Amino acid sequence: GLHINIINNFIMGTLAVLFIKYEISIYISLIFLLFFYAISFASIPIQRAFMMWLIFCISNLIKLNISKMNIFLICTLLFILINPLSILTLSFQLSFFCTYILLLI
Repeated sequence: GLHINIINNFIMGTLAVLFIKYEISIYISLIFLLFFYAISFASIPIQRAFMMWLIFCISNLIKLNISKMNIFLICTLLFILINPLSILTLSFQLSFFCTYILLLI
């Protein structure tokens, strides 16, 4: 999940230096992150980080102010709706629990 953030920050920072609009930067970053998502075999932590990033960017594009905790809760709900059995995996439990604790701090 951390790699999603590192890649996104690198791309967004580079494009900001090149004076590319924020909206266009999001789309360019999306292309790179979709590629990373595909080559990382889409593990649960990668799915969570990507989904949270995607919800955050969509909310920014439509000028909707959503808190990080609400983004996390939306992501959790989507995960459970898509695959209810994923909640039983250790990967899901550790990824979501650690993210929850980090958001509380």
